[in-house]
Amino acid sequence: MIAHLNDPECFRKSAEAREQSQPIEVRRLDNTIAAHRQRRMLVKMKQSTGAGLWATSDRPLAAGERLAVSFSPGFVGPHGYDTLGRVVRCDKRGPNYRLNVQFDPRPAA
Repeated sequence: MIAHLNDPECFRKSAEAREQSQPIEVRRLDNTIAAHRQRRMLVKMKQSTGAGLWATSDRPLAAGERLAVSFSPGFVGPHGYDTLGRVVRCDKRGPNYRLNVQFDPRPAA
């Protein structure tokens, strides 16, 4: 399972993937100096699945960094959606950084 999450193509391979180019808000939850200096960020989501997303950012994030991700209303429902996750990978791509984020599993009801 871990090897699949570290695969840079894992989000593209998913049949449930949704192609988007939408800005989403990310709050950095780690207790680091970099996270405290810029607690909230807007990243441009490129693709999402039920397990995670990949997006581009103008700033790097550390692998393993904890995030709170907020989707705007209309993306997944009329009221928006918030979830927690962690950065699996962050690579420099041209002037930006490509982020792979794995969502935390939600407990069954």
